[in-house]
Amino acid sequence: MRILFALFLSYYCLFAQVKNVSVVYDVSYGIFGKMGEAKTKVTTHKDRYSINVKAYATGVAKYMSGNLVETYESKGVVLSNKFIPEVFTKVTKKDDKIKTKKYTFDYKNKVIKLVTTTKEKTYTNNIDLNNLHKEREFEWKTSKKLETVKYWADEDILSLFFNISNYVVDYDKSSVQSIQTIGAGKSNNGKVDIIVPQGEDRKEIEDILDQKSKILIVKIYKDIFMSKSGELYIALNNNGICSTSVLKDVLFFGDVVGKIR
Repeated sequence: MRILFALFLSYYCLFAQVKNVSVVYDVSYGIFGKMGEAKTKVTTHKDRYSINVKAYATGVAKYMSGNLVETYESKGVVLSNKFIPEVFTKVTKKDDKIKTKKYTFDYKNKVIKLVTTTKEKTYTNNIDLNNLHKEREFEWKTSKKLETVKYWADEDILSLFFNISNYVVDYDKSSVQSIQTIGAGKSNNGKVDIIVPQGEDRKEIEDILDQKSKILIVKIYKDIFMSKSGELYIALNNNGICSTSVLKDVLFFGDVVGKIR
């Protein structure tokens, strides 16, 4: 489900000051209601950090997506109150396929290596029409691909939002920051725009989010954002945690809304 990407984005905007936290978000989609959840966890120990996000479909969406579960993880070091990623991993799991993408950062040579491992079910017998309840026999087929990312980035999509205070200083002043990341798609070399709106734009977004607080717009140049504007509106609470996020007018059926539980 493409919507799950927006679901797990709902979690991102935790400030770097928040060092150990677990958060759960519910995500609904227009007329379809609730379609998924995102469980998130951040831990730090001395100069090490780990960020883990697990997004999964629920209800009808779970059935239609083949029990889709997506897990994102960033691990690295904490230096001068900044998260510096060393490894970023994305795992997409369905009933019959598991794909793992592991990115390794080489800061000395400014190179990022990607290893993609794919496991797929290969059925070894046909469906028994006389016994449809009989489970089919299968084996897992594994393939692996090694490549070098065509661009360098200091951030992955998770570490970026924990480092947000390095890019956004004043929420009462209009600004636009463009940052290259790993995990935001190949379009525009992983470009992500962090926008602080003001004036009428901010007022309109506050009305959409139904709250007045610190407001951000996150724009990711990825086909998954098949919405009218391609922008994710985010409201931060007093602790710097995303309380509500809205992706407007997705595929004509309505808004994707993520809310903290």
